[in-house]
Amino acid sequence: MRIIVTGDRKWYVPELAEAILARLILRYGGSLVIVHGAATGVDQSFSEACADSGIEQERHPARWEDVYVEGAVVRHDRKRPYNANAGPMRNAEMVALGADMCIALHRRIRLSKGTRDCALRAIEARVPTYLIESELGEPRRLSFSDLV
Repeated sequence: MRIIVTGDRKWYVPELAEAILARLILRYGGSLVIVHGAATGVDQSFSEACADSGIEQERHPARWEDVYVEGAVVRHDRKRPYNANAGPMRNAEMVALGADMCIALHRRIRLSKGTRDCALRAIEARVPTYLIESELGEPRRLSFSDLV
C-alpha cells in the first residue's frame, strides 16, 4: 500500500508520526510504502519513524536548483536563481506515481502552500485524503471544498 504523507515543514512531530505509522501497520500490515517530499518537519518525522520501524519509504525532494526543467518558474534569492515551482512539481510527481491514500498533517492547511497543493492534487486524482490538524487529532477525510 502506497501512502503519500505531506505536511508542514515547521511541524516536527516524531511521536505523532510513530503513532500514525503504528496504526497503519496494524490496519494494513507491514508492506507499506510511505511516500514523502524529504523536507523538514512532518516529512522528517515520518522518515525517522519509517527507518525505526523498517517500513519502506520513497523520498521525493523538490529540485529547487533545477531552473532549466520544463515548467520552472525562476526567481532569485540572495542573487541565486531557484525554481519556485519545484514544490508543486514534486507534489505532482508523487501523486502521478500513484497512491492508495494521502495523509496531510498541518495545523492550518488553508494557509499552507505546499501541503494544501499536494492534498488538492491527491483529491483531484481520486486518492482518499485525510487531514490531521493536531497531535491529538483524529484524521478526517478531506474534500476539494475543504481546501478552496
